[in-house]
Amino acid sequence: MSVKKKFRNMKIKHRFTISTLTVVIITMLIFEIIRIIILVAGINKDSMQKVETITRLAALSYQDPIWNLNIVGIKKISDALFEDEEIGYIQVKAKGNGEIYNKYKKDDIYSEQNLIIKKVNVLKDEIPIGEITIGITRYYKSKVIENYIIATIIRILVMVLLLWLAISIVSRIVTKSIYELSVGTDEISNGNLTHRLFINSRDEIGELAIKFNNMSQNLYNMIQQRNEAISELKSSEEKFNKAFNYSADVIAIVRFSDKLYIEINQAFLRTFGYKREEIIGHYSHEFNLWENEEHHLNVIQILDSGGMLRNEEITWNTKYGEVRVGLFSTEIIEIDCIECIIFVWNDITERKKISEELKRVNDELEDKVNERTKQLMQTLAELEDQHNKLKSAQSKLIQSEKMASLGTLVAGVAHEINNPINYIYLSSKVLDMDLYNFKEELMELLDDADDDVLNFFEQYFNKFSKSIINILDGSNQVTTIVNDLRLFSRLDEAVKKEIDVSEALETTIRLVKTQYTKQIKFIKNFQTHRKIVCYPSQLNQVFLNIIVNACHAIVEKQNDLVCENNGLIVIRVFDNNKEIIIEFCDNGCGMTKDTISRIFEPFFTTKPMGQGTGLGMSISYGIIEKHNGTIDVESKVGEGSTITIHIPY
Repeated sequence: MSVKKKFRNMKIKHRFTISTLTVVIITMLIFEIIRIIILVAGINKDSMQKVETITRLAALSYQDPIWNLNIVGIKKISDALFEDEEIGYIQVKAKGNGEIYNKYKKDDIYSEQNLIIKKVNVLKDEIPIGEITIGITRYYKSKVIENYIIATIIRILVMVLLLWLAISIVSRIVTKSIYELSVGTDEISNGNLTHRLFINSRDEIGELAIKFNNMSQNLYNMIQQRNEAISELKSSEEKFNKAFNYSADVIAIVRFSDKLYIEINQAFLRTFGYKREEIIGHYSHEFNLWENEEHHLNVIQILDSGGMLRNEEITWNTKYGEVRVGLFSTEIIEIDCIECIIFVWNDITERKKISEELKRVNDELEDKVNERTKQLMQTLAELEDQHNKLKSAQSKLIQSEKMASLGTLVAGVAHEINNPINYIYLSSKVLDMDLYNFKEELMELLDDADDDVLNFFEQYFNKFSKSIINILDGSNQVTTIVNDLRLFSRLDEAVKKEIDVSEALETTIRLVKTQYTKQIKFIKNFQTHRKIVCYPSQLNQVFLNIIVNACHAIVEKQNDLVCENNGLIVIRVFDNNKEIIIEFCDNGCGMTKDTISRIFEPFFTTKPMGQGTGLGMSISYGIIEKHNGTIDVESKVGEGSTITIHIPY
């Protein structure tokens, strides 16, 4: 007979005693082994900490002797360390000199395998100057562990003996109560749920008896509750059947394994035209319900992978071939431990038709609205284009009228100014001649006078002559300005005329130069004086617009940089045997790429409100185009701009 069977055949008190002793002994052994492991770990940790501390302190003690190669000092320190009975080995090395001290204690407990070795660098001002190695024996720590283990074994034996005595006494008490528990169990198993145990002890057996009685009572209550639950379940099933059968949605339950119809509701029969006996007990492949077989296969694949569907639009066929559309939901449920498919199908056929009709009407209405909107936008664009053209034409007409008015004004002012200027000029010439004759006659009369008198009259006559010369120069300048204004306006030249472009530029430069004498230097480089046929007043307007814009750009840059007298405009005129080329270069503030792309747009300006109309360059572009020419713009922000005009012969 095996040991296991022998143990089973023992009396409870013997088995209880053996089992309890075995558990207690094993528990105590485990506990003591853990304590020994902890003790060993603590002793090892203490040993390592001691080695660490001794080596660190020794490194400080050896610092100066190693630095000075003081062998005597090293030996004294080592002897002091060897007084500790646990230290069995010391080695000292000096950097550059190798080993300078090495000593072992000659005893078995200080053998190499019993030593804990620790090396550490000796530093002087954070610089390694040597190395020390110290070994501490494990012998004394091992002796402590051995003594502890012997004491532990004695303690366990004493505890086992005491436990055996106690368990023998307790087992006799326990077996009696266990017998009563056995009798009670037999009563419960025979269906007597009212049987109760009467054990008055307050120990674990007494608690077990109380729990046994509670279990009997709970079991009795559970049976009563189960009977009530069965009654409620029957009521719930009746409610479910009513909800299932009277639902407006199609509901069916199909066995998952072979797709056999288990249950369907009235909505299913009413929607698809079948009788109940035609569906129940039949397989789904026997009916042509699915309009799209691909949808059917996708649903089966989703269910096979453990998924579910919610409100998927699916098309099904009725028994009579009518196509119906519904929102399909399905998932796998378990009924009586059998996997089944339950699906709900909400018929939306009529709703779908209404929705499609509404969509069709809405699309038609939207197309009409879009078409009408497109027409309105096209009309609006045409009106806006006409408005811009009208506005541009109006502005150009106003500009033309301004130039015509300027011409009339200049002609009148020139006529009014020329008469008094001519009078002043002629009178000054006559006065100059009279003063000269008076001077000659006076000098003859004063021929015998003192030199001081002669010098006095000579000085006054010179002052009078200089004043008359100043008057004549001023008259000539006024005459030049008036002539330039007449040439610039050219009121009498509304038709094409052959002119020298260089002369026209000279006139325009003189008119602008008077306003910027101190700020801007004008450099002229006229390499040709070839004449071209053009509208002179219109070209003068182009030249004026470009030069004035250049002056404004230079002044703006000067104001930003707070500097003066560095403005420069270079005007070049040359030809290439096909066309006259006029080039205007300035070192003003320059233009951005966006400004260059829009410079010829009507009403586009970068000047502040009220300081520019945005028509100058637009009109200039139209004038050059009218002469079959081109106008090009190059510019760099902060460096300046270059505008080049090409006018064919």
